[in-house]
Amino acid sequence: MSKGIGGVRLVHSAGKAGDFYAIEYRVYAPEVEGKTKNDHFQERFVNALDLKHLHARTLLFDSWDASAENLKRIHRRQRIFFPPLKSNRLVSLSKEARDCHLEEIEGTAARLAQGVRVKWKEVPFQGRFFKLVAPDGDMDWGIPNDLAETGTAQVAEASSAVRWHSEVCQSQPVKMARGSLR
Repeated sequence: MSKGIGGVRLVHSAGKAGDFYAIEYRVYAPEVEGKTKNDHFQERFVNALDLKHLHARTLLFDSWDASAENLKRIHRRQRIFFPPLKSNRLVSLSKEARDCHLEEIEGTAARLAQGVRVKWKEVPFQGRFFKLVAPDGDMDWGIPNDLAETGTAQVAEASSAVRWHSEVCQSQPVKMARGSLR
């Protein structure tokens, strides 16, 4: 996000290359409208489900929108999310374990393949932690709220790749959706 125009879009994709449709566009200007980034995210999320009737089951977004408040709202609406998280987010590996930062979790081979069940400090449900290498070479820490055994590192990597492409498309023109997206 540049210091110039703070444009944010809601983009829909079926997960295929080049399959990105802009659903909504907003300018983020908190000094003008008094809305926080979470206000915008929650409005876009509710509009996508309730007004535009999108039936997407999985939401991919960047760490900028991964507040505890937003994660709880998505989970309550029975959607799966997969954001990258900042390495300083606190989680615990069990009820007895102390909270630790994501970067402190040891990445054994089994943990890297199947993920590690964790509980966020501020979120009342568990997620499955994955360490992923982003296309730019940076380390991503992703925690989807999907606890199914089908949630493997391969699924996490595929989701991360789609999310990465949608972020890249934020700075490029995309097709505009026409009509209702039922």
